[in-house]
Amino acid sequence: MARVTERRRTVRLQGRQRSARPDSLAAEEPLEIRINGAPLTVSMRTPGHDFDLVAGFLVAEGLVAELSGLSALRYCAGAADDGGNTYNVIDATLSNGAAAPATLHRNLLTSSAAASAGGRPSTRSAPGCGTT
Repeated sequence: MARVTERRRTVRLQGRQRSARPDSLAAEEPLEIRINGAPLTVSMRTPGHDFDLVAGFLVAEGLVAELSGLSALRYCAGAADDGGNTYNVIDATLSNGAAAPATLHRNLLTSSAAASAGGRPSTRSAPGCGTT
């Protein structure tokens, strides 16, 4: 999992003068949310407190009525090229073996105020954690 901040080279402009220096910037990474192994949505977030974010999202979207509707939240392994865990995919297991609601396959749009850069795909398939 990435840190909440990242050190990056920045350029400061004052009048006609430019100066380069390192600065701390907020980190942002994609988070894929799955229910019982089925992909639901991808959202951008600052890493940390991911389980709280997913639980709150599922309650707010009405996919579970309360937190007791979840029996497990887990990171999916094997999402990185080297087989390591990127901590960017979470699978939520519904309580009592409940099936995902029919509304699971609706179109959900999550957005972020920050832009993505770097030309890399925002998510990668994560074998070993439900369907991809």
